[in-house]
Amino acid sequence: MQGVWLTNTGSKLLHSRQNLEAGLRQLQQLGFDTIYPVVWQRGYTLYPSSIAEKYTGHLTIPQPEYSSRDYLAELLEISHELGLRVIVWWEYGLMLPPNCELVQRYPSCLTLTNTGDRLRRKTASGQLDQSVWLNPSDPQVVDMMGELIIDLVSRYPIDGIQFDDHWGWPIELGFEPSTQAAYRQSATGIWPFGQQQSWADWAGDKLTNSFQQIVGQIKATKPDCLVSVSPNPLKFSIDNYRMNWQRWHELGLIDELVLQVYRYNLPAFQAELKKPELQPLKQQLAIGILTGLKGKKQPPELVKQQIAAVQSAGFKGSVYFFYETVLESSEIFQ
Repeated sequence: MQGVWLTNTGSKLLHSRQNLEAGLRQLQQLGFDTIYPVVWQRGYTLYPSSIAEKYTGHLTIPQPEYSSRDYLAELLEISHELGLRVIVWWEYGLMLPPNCELVQRYPSCLTLTNTGDRLRRKTASGQLDQSVWLNPSDPQVVDMMGELIIDLVSRYPIDGIQFDDHWGWPIELGFEPSTQAAYRQSATGIWPFGQQQSWADWAGDKLTNSFQQIVGQIKATKPDCLVSVSPNPLKFSIDNYRMNWQRWHELGLIDELVLQVYRYNLPAFQAELKKPELQPLKQQLAIGILTGLKGKKQPPELVKQQIAAVQSAGFKGSVYFFYETVLESSEIFQ
């Protein structure tokens, strides 16, 4: 399997039907069979949705390239004519800009730090995260996300939907009074100080429960809709975002995994592929490879080596981030 993520930032591919037709045809000619186009970004849908309008006040993302057309309908028509599989990408998941309409309308749905702040300090850098996060243990949040996603799944002939590493709950968050009260009422009972394991487990279970509810709704609406998840490596996911995707797989919630293994040298990349938790999953597991960011592509020789490492290890395939840098390095795929 050869896939690629399609974004609306750093790329004009999605901005017009003409761009879509040219870009998707080029991807097909390069041997790609799967695309992951963004449909939800930072509090807005990129396709017209009356459900989104109800929650955000906007039928679609307030950008002129999307407000007068149904980009997703265009993309699906072109992609299926070309034989491309379309797994739409619910980018940014539960993470939102602090000033978007969804935040302004539903401030009680946000999850907070232990000092009552909306913004968390990133564990690795110590800097403030300039985003806020919806509370996955809040039933209103789960209902809202479920309604948006089921509307999408029921109206468009998509092949699947992908949730990424932002369908998580950062470990610095979860200290709002409602969550504290719910935890105190649980079997573990005592509100923790520091990184107490019982608190981490409880919060991780709440995130799993919210995801399980969403997946159940998807499968009830469209049983053949593939559920894909593109997380970070397991330990990082659990330690930083309470996202135990291994548990999600064990519960039968995931049809496809695309593990983001963005590394800048081959030994570090190969070391991730050898992790024991990946070995039983190879038939369902593709590896996310970084071809570069806008204006800064990865060395083509390194990308070639990473592709070869994935193939020799027997994984399902590779997915590349992102469209523009894939084309800048198109000689790799010819």
